[in-house]
Amino acid sequence: MNVTQFLKLFFGLLFIGFRGVLWAVEVERFELLNTNDGLSQNSVQSIFCDSRGYMWFGTMDGLNRYDGYNFKVYKTQYNNPYSLTNNRIVSIWEDQHGFIWLASHDGHYHYLDLRTERFYSFPPTTEPGNPRNTQVTSFLELDDEIWLGTNNAGIYRLKYTENGESPYRHAEIAVKQEMQQANPAISFIIADRDSAVWVGTTSGINYFQPKSTAENEAIKGELFSPQFNFTSGVAGGDYLYLGTRRNGLVRLDVKHNTLERLSVAGLNDVVSLVKFNRAGKLIVGTMSSGLFICETDGTLVNRFMEQQEIVDVYEDSEDNLWVTTDDFGISRIKNDLSKAVFYQLVPKEIQSLVDLQRQFLFEDRDGNLWVATHGGGLGLFDEDKEEFRFFRNDPNDPNSLSSDIAYCVAQDKSGLLWIGTGQFNGGINKLVPANPMFRQLKVEKKVESLSDNVIRAIAQDNRENIWLATKSGRLYVYDPQFNLLHKYDGIPTARGRMGRFNVYTILQDQQGYIWLGSKGGGLARSSRPLQDYRNYADLSFQIYRHQEGNPQSLSNDNIYCITEDQQGRILAATYGSGIDVIDNPAADHLRFRNISTSNSKLSSNEVRYLLVDFGGTLWAATTFGLNELIGDISDPIPAFKSYFYDVNYDRSLSYNDLLYLYEDGTHRMWLGTFGGGLNRIMQNSDDEVIFSHVSEQEGLINDAVFGILEGTSGNLWLSTENGISRYDIQTKDFENYDTNNGLMCSNFSEGTCCKLNDGRLLFGTLDGLLIIRESEVKVQAFQPPVVFTSFSLFNEEVDYNSEDAPLKTHINFVKDLVLTDDQSSFSIEYAALSFFDPAKNRYSYTLEGFDEQWYNVRNERKASYTNLAPGEYTFKVKAANWDGPWGDNPRELHITILPPWWRTSWAYMSYILLALLIGETSRKIFVKYNRLSTDLRVERKVNEIKLKFFTNISHEIRTPLTLVLGPIEDLKRMADLPPAVKAPIEMMSSNGKRMLRLINQLLDFRKVQNQKMKLKIAELELVSFVRDICQNFGQMAMQKQIDFVLPENTDEIKVWVDVEKMDSVLFNILSNAFKFTPAGKRIAVQIVEDRKKNQVQLIVEDEGKGIAKNKMPMLFQRFTTLADDNPEQSGSGIGLAYSYELMKLHKGDIQVQSEEGQGSRFVVTVKSGRKHFRADELSDHRSEPVRTGSHVDELELRRQTEPMRGEPVVGGDKKHTILLVEDQSEIRNYIASFLSPEFEILQAENGEQGLQLAKAKHPDLIVTDLMMPVVDGMEMTKEIKKDFDLSHIPVVMLTARSAVDSQIEGIDCGAEAYVIKPFNSEYLLTVVNNLVRQRENVLAYFNKKNPFQGELKITNKDEEFLKKLVDLIGENCQDSDFNVDALVKATALGRTVFYNKVKSLTGMSPVEFLRNTKLQIAAQYLLSGGYNVSEAAYASGFNDLKYFSKKFKERYHVPPSQYGKTTA
Repeated sequence: MNVTQFLKLFFGLLFIGFRGVLWAVEVERFELLNTNDGLSQNSVQSIFCDSRGYMWFGTMDGLNRYDGYNFKVYKTQYNNPYSLTNNRIVSIWEDQHGFIWLASHDGHYHYLDLRTERFYSFPPTTEPGNPRNTQVTSFLELDDEIWLGTNNAGIYRLKYTENGESPYRHAEIAVKQEMQQANPAISFIIADRDSAVWVGTTSGINYFQPKSTAENEAIKGELFSPQFNFTSGVAGGDYLYLGTRRNGLVRLDVKHNTLERLSVAGLNDVVSLVKFNRAGKLIVGTMSSGLFICETDGTLVNRFMEQQEIVDVYEDSEDNLWVTTDDFGISRIKNDLSKAVFYQLVPKEIQSLVDLQRQFLFEDRDGNLWVATHGGGLGLFDEDKEEFRFFRNDPNDPNSLSSDIAYCVAQDKSGLLWIGTGQFNGGINKLVPANPMFRQLKVEKKVESLSDNVIRAIAQDNRENIWLATKSGRLYVYDPQFNLLHKYDGIPTARGRMGRFNVYTILQDQQGYIWLGSKGGGLARSSRPLQDYRNYADLSFQIYRHQEGNPQSLSNDNIYCITEDQQGRILAATYGSGIDVIDNPAADHLRFRNISTSNSKLSSNEVRYLLVDFGGTLWAATTFGLNELIGDISDPIPAFKSYFYDVNYDRSLSYNDLLYLYEDGTHRMWLGTFGGGLNRIMQNSDDEVIFSHVSEQEGLINDAVFGILEGTSGNLWLSTENGISRYDIQTKDFENYDTNNGLMCSNFSEGTCCKLNDGRLLFGTLDGLLIIRESEVKVQAFQPPVVFTSFSLFNEEVDYNSEDAPLKTHINFVKDLVLTDDQSSFSIEYAALSFFDPAKNRYSYTLEGFDEQWYNVRNERKASYTNLAPGEYTFKVKAANWDGPWGDNPRELHITILPPWWRTSWAYMSYILLALLIGETSRKIFVKYNRLSTDLRVERKVNEIKLKFFTNISHEIRTPLTLVLGPIEDLKRMADLPPAVKAPIEMMSSNGKRMLRLINQLLDFRKVQNQKMKLKIAELELVSFVRDICQNFGQMAMQKQIDFVLPENTDEIKVWVDVEKMDSVLFNILSNAFKFTPAGKRIAVQIVEDRKKNQVQLIVEDEGKGIAKNKMPMLFQRFTTLADDNPEQSGSGIGLAYSYELMKLHKGDIQVQSEEGQGSRFVVTVKSGRKHFRADELSDHRSEPVRTGSHVDELELRRQTEPMRGEPVVGGDKKHTILLVEDQSEIRNYIASFLSPEFEILQAENGEQGLQLAKAKHPDLIVTDLMMPVVDGMEMTKEIKKDFDLSHIPVVMLTARSAVDSQIEGIDCGAEAYVIKPFNSEYLLTVVNNLVRQRENVLAYFNKKNPFQGELKITNKDEEFLKKLVDLIGENCQDSDFNVDALVKATALGRTVFYNKVKSLTGMSPVEFLRNTKLQIAAQYLLSGGYNVSEAAYASGFNDLKYFSKKFKERYHVPPSQYGKTTA
């Protein structure tokens, strides 16, 4: 038989058991999931539901995990040691730690760590290619341990560890045997009551002590019975019951380690299976002798299926044994063990096409036994009838089992059954049980047209029977149990049976007549009341149709609704002509009265439904609004009040197209619309009709409401275009149903519903009748677990294997998630593991710390948050089935978003400290600012006062200064003045004129400040003017050896200026240039005319020391000097400020560019022309330069006072030299003038030059100023006193610092005298003479006196030096070879330094000093009286007595022989 024949036979089998009403288990349908839905392959060989609620499916090409929405597929991955070794999965289970285990077709076992989604395989993947072809044959799980037995590699022992690289740490354990050969095959691994492990092999059984050690390498087994080939085993009490290949059933006493063979009658075969049933009987299966049931001592209880191989034995919850043999079918041994009943599972017709029976037994939580067969589909055992009912594929029914090749069955946590099928249309079949609340009735089992089962009208007559009309034009009458009583295939009339009548409405009136309204066929009424007929087959109908020109005929053949009012009139709603009224419905010939838009205020002629409410009011639902009859229908012109949808009024109708009207038991009026949901008619406080609305937004399954009925519990059932809703009026909650949760068809017919007298609700669908028995409603108590399926950052899923990912495991295993501040936008996906109708699972979530409420998001499975602030959050999500309550325990994820570094606690501490620091700094700045502001105001006031004071003083000084200068000028004109008198007079005259010029400048500056200065502007030829001024500096430039470059302009340049003021500006700038430019440098003056800018620039460039940057901003402020603590170079601080103010009066400018150490560049800018001056400032005549002579006199004074630095001032016969160190040349020259008659004078400008001259010239005395540039007098004095070669030179210090502390400081640094400026020349001369004279006295004293008597009045260092010399001479005086060279060597000084020092201190050369000292020693010896002349001479180092006497007499003016006597 080929495959085609097989399929024909297979699909041609009687479809057994799948009916509308089932036995113990009612099955509504099977739903298929296959590769089109994401399954990796369609042959599903294993199914498992894990502890978390996930469904796992093992296929021939991969492992699949299903969450109700998506499949996660696991397969072998090249070069990935943590993937599967084989994609064909044959079984799946879970260990106690939650790891998923699976066996693959290659005999390998694997476990999956869901946290990392890594597989760990056995044999391990460290054996590439598995060269030993190792396969796992047995599995045992103990506390924290798993034992795997293999066919040739011994045992893999796995020990659970929480913090290891892998969840289980494993080791291989060798199995002991008698012969040293390869590991034998392991048949089973079991544990006894003490948790000792017993490993049965083909060569004996190995014993491992219970929890003997935690270290794998220390585990060693103990071998028993190596001669036995063990096949199976079970532990029971103190014994192990073991099956063998050649020795039958044996029993091992674990306490005494004794083995005995149990003698079971008839058991001489290979024992393939040993187990206990719940009653404690041994179940022993054999290879060819059937099944033995015996006591633990071997006593046979019963024997079944002799001559058959026992493959497996399954014990159900009722203690029945189900035995699988090598034959097709299965045997059931009842719990009394009395007999076995055989059941054929696969039809005999196709057994030859099935190579092997592979049935799979599964018992669900309700105790139902299911069997998956290889070719026989899915079987369910009926305990009452003791037979199987099968669910097999029906090619004509898409809701049947997809394939009869069923491999396995499993049940999820909600109770749904899953069936794995394969080969032909295979995949996963989800068994959807029938909802006991619903019953589906198809009027035609075999349909010829899709319209055969479309129910378009329903009614119940007074016999309690139900009338149904279909779209195909047939009528059916059923009894209350829905047994068919009669079918009308066409309407019987007095003229015979007419064609099919497309009935849309059915009514039995109060008199018993049956009314049928059709679409296109008009109206039919039974000829007599129903009670007049014995059988339904006897009924006859009269047909009424529209007749053109007959106003009393039916107005339209489209009748959508028929109703009866309280007066017994029949009202027919027509679709196109309004309402037809039949006043005498029992008449033999009916007359119709039409009400339409043409003769009334009816809103539309397309009337879909009519309702007469409890109060007798007629309501008409049309395609355009709701109509309420005001008055009576018999009125000549019936009055209607119409209600419409108003977009500006929320209490109006929600939609104008109405389908259905319904009045519930409490007389509330409900309206079904064709798109606006459910409306309720209400009244406001003014008794006006208003409407409330319920739509999809509130939970309604669809907004096109086709039918409304009230259930026994008071809830409304609403049929719609796509599903049906149960609406709780009190709580406003909805329960929705469609094909996913109980309905065979979710598409309902318009206005087709009926409530039976017994409370059942009937709704017409497009595929049969829906019968609802509300009392059978079962609310799901299952609360689906919620899992996290994905975590994304910025809409990109996070790979937890990435090094920088915030996740280190799958998001579902994360409890606390830490994110950085730049990861504050994330999404979390979740799923409820409820598989009945995943699309209708409901979700609600919140983020504590951000959200203030729970958000019900219906079936949305993703929560997104963006730009969350740093902080602590807890994300919570809960779920509910389509008909179940919300879960009590929401799934939680704690999320911490770290702040950026600048918002951490350390940062805030730093901010606090910084704020405190800033606050304190600000306080200090504020205080300082206030003080400086105060100081500035005070300073301004002081400057103003000072300037005013100086001005006043200047006025007062000018008169006496004039009186001084006048007589001086008279003296200068006197003839024959001696030079000694003429020079001081010249000096007095020049300094007096300089003082007068400064006073005049100060007065002019005051005028400028008070804006009282008036310019006398006249035209001036600038080139000659500048040259004239520059020529006055010519002599100074030559004297200071400065390269002075004059303007080279040949053309005249005329400007308008105040000549006198411009003279002062240029003179001040040139004076500063010469003052600060050292000898050998350059000063250049340029005149540049810029006619484009209409200006003239006078530029003075020098190569002086430049101006410090810190003084540049204050350069043109008054009292700012350019000298750096150099009194000679310092001035009044008014010149540049005065010049700047003068140029501002000229509308010009002065700018300066300077670099310290490089020189300065002053630019004086004068505007061309005279338009910028006021008229009162201008003079008409050309001005000639008028020089006052003061500048020339000042320059002459400077030339006269320029020093001849470093050259001694020689006067007469002078034996002493004085070094004069003073930075102000005038004072220096003045001091030199009165010292030079008596001393040679050396001059220096500063302390540095003074040190150099002192070292070079060795002066007898130094007179120095205290405050000087470069090196001041204090520092120079310290350096002199430190220098051994100069320390003996006396120093006189001149200074203006008269404080006592300053005087003490000067004396401490080594100065011999401190003279305060201003000084008296006679006083200074006296001080100098006294110091020189004192030094001469010291030398004379030293020469005359004995150095060993008294102390010398010299400096400490000099005293130490001379004492050291005297001591050296005294110690070595008897040594005639001790000479000057030896003395120099002993002092470690240079010969020249030694000579100069001795000469300066003693006035003698070293040879003279050595000889005189020796003579003084000899004189001491002579005075002592103990020495004669020769002894004294030799003792003092003189070998030549004659020479000694000569020199002694020269020194002491007496011969040595008389020295003692004379002295005495």
